Amino acid sequence: MANHVGPKVSRLIKERAYTAGHCALLRSRRVRLQEELSRLDQELLQVETRIVELDGKITAASAIDTSHIKPIRSTPRRQEARHGAFRRELVRILKEAGGPVSSGALLQHMVAVFNLPMSTTKERNRSRELVRRPLNVFKAKGAVVRLPSTPDTLEGIWCWTDNYVADDSGA
Repeated sequence: MANHVGPKVSRLIKERAYTAGHCALLRSRRVRLQEELSRLDQELLQVETRIVELDGKITAASAIDTSHIKPIRSTPRRQEARHGAFRRELVRILKEAGGPVSSGALLQHMVAVFNLPMSTTKERNRSRELVRRPLNVFKAKGAVVRLPSTPDTLEGIWCWTDNYVADDSGA
């Protein structure tokens, strides 16, 4: 097929066609965002109305200044397991090991059981933190002891103590 308009004009026509397609895409996105914005405005109005109602009830019931009440955002749990399942599994592994367990072994087990993400550095750090944080809480309560690390790896080695008695807060 012959190019009757020349390469320079063909490139301009091609660029114009892509730009017009992008423009159409942005217009449709803007319409969707405007619809979403109107829904958000309605929801915000309902929530603000509910806050005014609750402030009135609080003021009628007590002398609390409602302007000092800090907002709390509801954040859903990321894991689908029952509350406390992660810590229960850590305790089970430490007890059944009957001796020292390395942080790496605990991490590998928890990754397998709870399907923790490990593909990026950020995800690996987050998974390590999910394992390390309860271990430090258990250590503070006296449930586990951190043994001296080997100088080569500096990896944490943890051991369950048999003399630990759980309190009402639940370990």
